[in-house]
Amino acid sequence: MKKSSKFNALVHGLYANDILLPWESPEDFEELFQQLKDEFRPTGRAEVETVLDIALTHWKKRNITRLFVLQIRKNPFTKEIVDSGKKSWGGVRNYVRAQAEMEGSLRAVIDGVCAGLVHELGRENKKTLRATDEEARQRHAANVERISASLTQKMAPLRDAILQHEGAEKAFDRFYDPEELEKLMRLEAAFDARINKLLARLVALKEFKRTPAGGGVGGGLLPPVL
Repeated sequence: MKKSSKFNALVHGLYANDILLPWESPEDFEELFQQLKDEFRPTGRAEVETVLDIALTHWKKRNITRLFVLQIRKNPFTKEIVDSGKKSWGGVRNYVRAQAEMEGSLRAVIDGVCAGLVHELGRENKKTLRATDEEARQRHAANVERISASLTQKMAPLRDAILQHEGAEKAFDRFYDPEELEKLMRLEAAFDARINKLLARLVALKEFKRTPAGGGVGGGLLPPVL
C-alpha cells in the first residue's frame, strides 16, 4: 500500500507541476484520470502511464474547444449578442446583419461630412487668396484653420477607427469560417488518432501480460514497442 501511495504521489506531482497550466484545475484532471483508470483498470507502471497519456490527450483536446470558445467570448461583439437576447442562430444572424447595416450607414454619414468639410475648405482657401483686404483675408484664413482642425483632429480619427473596427458581422463570419472550422476539426482528429494509438498500446500491454514472457500463461501478442 505504501509503494502504491508513493507511485500515485509521483504521478500527481508530475501533472500538477509540469503538465497542467497554472489556471487549470488539478481536481478536474484528477477526476478525468480516475474515471479512465476505473474504466480501463490498468495494472503496473506501463499501463498506468498509458492511461495517464490518454487522460492528457483528452484534456488537450478539451483545451482546443475551450480556446475556441475563449476567442469568441473575448471579442466585444459577443457581449453585444448576449445583451441582445437572441437565442437562435437565425436571430443572431439577423442581429449582426442589422448591426452591419447601421455601421455602414454611420460610415456613409461620416464620409459625407468629411466630403462637405473638404469642399468647404477648398472654398475658404480660394476666398483667402482672393481677399482684397486684410480683415477678410484673416477671417477666411481662420475658417481654413478651423475646418482643417475639424478634419484632422476629429473626423479623420473617427473615420479611421470605424474602418479599422471589424464589426459584428465580419467577426461572426470569421469565427465560423469553414476554413477555420476545418483547422479545428483537423486538430481534434489528430487528438483522436493519438487516443486510438494509446488504446492500442494499452490492449497490447494487457495481451503481453497474458504470455509466458509477461508473467502469464497461454497465448498472447508480442510485447509492444513503446
